[in-house]
Amino acid sequence: MTRAARSNGRLPATYSLAVKTAAVLLLTVTAFLTAVSGVGIGLSAVYGIYDGVSQEQLLADLTESYLDRAMHDGTNHYLSDPDGMDSWIRAWSGLYYQVKDGDGNVLSGNYQGETGLSHLEWRLTVPDSDNPAVTKDVTLHLWADSGAMHTWYRGMYRSLLFLSRYRVTNVAVYLAGLAASICLLVFLLSAAGRHPGEDGVREGAIDRVPFDLFTFFVGLLEAVMLLLLLTALPTVGGSMFAASAVLIIAVYIPAMLLLIGYAMSLAVRIKAGTVFRHTLVWICLRAVGQSLRWLFRRTRAALQAIPPVRRAFVLLLVLLALNLSVGYALMVGGYAGIFLLLVLLELVVLGACALRYALGLRRLQDGAAHLAKGEFEYRVSTAGLPDDCRVSAENLNRIGQGLADAVEQRMKSEHFRTELITNVSHDIKTPLTSIVNYVELIRQLSPTDETLCTYIDVLDRQSTRLKKLIDDLLEASKASSGVLNVIPAPCEVGVLLEQVQGEYAERLHAHDLNLIVQTPDKTLTVLADGRHLGRIFDNLMNNIIKYAQPGTRVYLDARAGLDPAAPGGSRPVAVITFRNVSAEPLNIPAEELLERFVRGDASRHTEGSGLGLAIVQSLTELQGGSLQLAIDGDLFKVRLTFPLYTPADAAQAASSGKETP
Repeated sequence: MTRAARSNGRLPATYSLAVKTAAVLLLTVTAFLTAVSGVGIGLSAVYGIYDGVSQEQLLADLTESYLDRAMHDGTNHYLSDPDGMDSWIRAWSGLYYQVKDGDGNVLSGNYQGETGLSHLEWRLTVPDSDNPAVTKDVTLHLWADSGAMHTWYRGMYRSLLFLSRYRVTNVAVYLAGLAASICLLVFLLSAAGRHPGEDGVREGAIDRVPFDLFTFFVGLLEAVMLLLLLTALPTVGGSMFAASAVLIIAVYIPAMLLLIGYAMSLAVRIKAGTVFRHTLVWICLRAVGQSLRWLFRRTRAALQAIPPVRRAFVLLLVLLALNLSVGYALMVGGYAGIFLLLVLLELVVLGACALRYALGLRRLQDGAAHLAKGEFEYRVSTAGLPDDCRVSAENLNRIGQGLADAVEQRMKSEHFRTELITNVSHDIKTPLTSIVNYVELIRQLSPTDETLCTYIDVLDRQSTRLKKLIDDLLEASKASSGVLNVIPAPCEVGVLLEQVQGEYAERLHAHDLNLIVQTPDKTLTVLADGRHLGRIFDNLMNNIIKYAQPGTRVYLDARAGLDPAAPGGSRPVAVITFRNVSAEPLNIPAEELLERFVRGDASRHTEGSGLGLAIVQSLTELQGGSLQLAIDGDLFKVRLTFPLYTPADAAQAASSGKETP
């Protein structure tokens, strides 16, 4: 292939029709020469020409072969017609015979004592002509004149002499013809289906005939021509040698052209990948397969349309009817063993189906368990599942995907809201700080105008309230996003409650609230962050001061207990409870109070921001605790639960090298 042809993706002119035709003709000639030379080499090897056999020995071997053939034919003729040997011998040129009895007496023959002839004898046992029940021994003698043998053997002798004279040339012609034939065949197979100026393989009309049908007709034609060739071979070397040679060539040429065309068509089919697809067998099998698939889909769709329980009931009825009918027929016919074998086979198949369904249900249970644990990314594999289980598995996967998308969307929304609150709070806090500072500067000027002083007080109070609201927003966003740094450490609950009692005594007294603190006799130590735990208590106490009914009591108590949410309810926890009576009616669910910007007083005349309880819940959960709200009429109760600091925690901290305060 030239560079230009390779560069533009087109085939060169060497694949043209003229070149292919010339290659086919050359292959026909070289294959004929190779076959003739091969036959000559085979004959030379059989008759010992390459071993240096002499001409006399060649003639003797052919004469012996002539006698063997004549003896075989003569014995058969004598056994069938002993008196017709004279007419038989006339069909064999250069051949003489005698038939002698067991005493050596000549019974018949045309041999007159000629000398220089090759001799062969054969003993026979034949019935006596006078008494067929008695047998006698006779000997058939044959003499052959090598110079007067049948023309076929004389022609063979001349052919062997020719092969002996050109034995080396014959080998060279054979090797050259074989090499040329192989090269031409490889070229033709490579060029099959390719055309100049085109890329790829293009099938011809003959290449689209079904391959098995094409092979059948080619084989049939080759068989017919081979029979013609075998009919002509026995006459080669005789008087009809020239006519037989012409017949052989006339048969060989179309046979060889047909074989070459078959090989090239096979090469085209292999390149195009249509060897099996373009066969009658494949077409029939494909039609049968499509019909079976259509029937299977129809049957499957009809079964799937039936509810699973009813479908199982129908299948059981069908199996029962089959077992009864087949079992009755086999038992009546005396084939009880076959019936038992079929029952065992049926049990094996049913067991395999039941096991498949059990494995499918187990896979569905595992998938549901993963989803129940919150592993929404888990997917149930549908490979090998029965249809009913596969549909359920696909539904589980869709549920998991939907939950995962919902959680991701919720997380994005929460992150966006937290980021928005943080950014806006920061942006507001900067000018607010300036307002607070300038209000303080104005106050330091000691203005005398009462109206101005009133305005300054309102401005100071509202700016301080706004500053606290922004601080609460920042803290709420940090707590809900989990970015706060939590350092767990042992904290004594009783000490913290006493500190709360001391810090808020005056404020509670100012709002006419009576604080009652109840602590256990046994020291309660929880594992929490003291800073965040103090902030939790501060927020709850501020809520009590803002929303409690004056003249009522406020209860703070702490006790040890067990966490009912833990496995077995055996985890020791400290339960801290805040209780007070609300000044306003609490016409709101307890869970709604934990949301941001939700306040207990619908009139909003207090200074709360609605973030206190949300911050308390986030800080509690960050430290491994839990928060529960309860509303009973005007009674408002907050229940905090924190894990107790146990000796096992102390031993673990000591083994890890940490110091416990």
